Amino acid sequence: MSSNPRRPLRRDRCRTVGRLLVGIAASLAIASTAGAATDKDAAQGAGPAQAEYLKLHPDFVVNVRGGGRVRYLLATVQVMSRDAGILDAAKHHLPALRHELLLLLSEQTYDQLRGVESRKALQDAALTAVNGVLEREEASKQVEGLYFTNFVLE
Repeated sequence: MSSNPRRPLRRDRCRTVGRLLVGIAASLAIASTAGAATDKDAAQGAGPAQAEYLKLHPDFVVNVRGGGRVRYLLATVQVMSRDAGILDAAKHHLPALRHELLLLLSEQTYDQLRGVESRKALQDAALTAVNGVLEREEASKQVEGLYFTNFVLE
């Protein structure tokens, strides 16, 4: 009779241990699957590098010709690159970049700056001017984008 009380206890322990082992095995399977997915993503690469932006301080304020009145343009300009070294070069050459952009912006007329198409053309010309300075000073380093994040014409 002494063996009877122990048998139910052993069965309960076996069931508990069995459930514990199944739980551990399931956890390990999930963890190894997640690890394999992470390794696969790392092997394929996470995609292109993240874009970084540099605001050209201070904002640009220039006189623009047009209509016999004094007109002004206030523009906030940011450049974008996926290489931090290029943005460091742009910071280093900021006076030359600002000079080129001020010349370009001051050549514009009020009527030119009012249209969306002409603003896009100005954006392209500004990007070309910025990359021209960087190429001249840094040997082929270029920013990928130039954006007017504020553009006020009065």
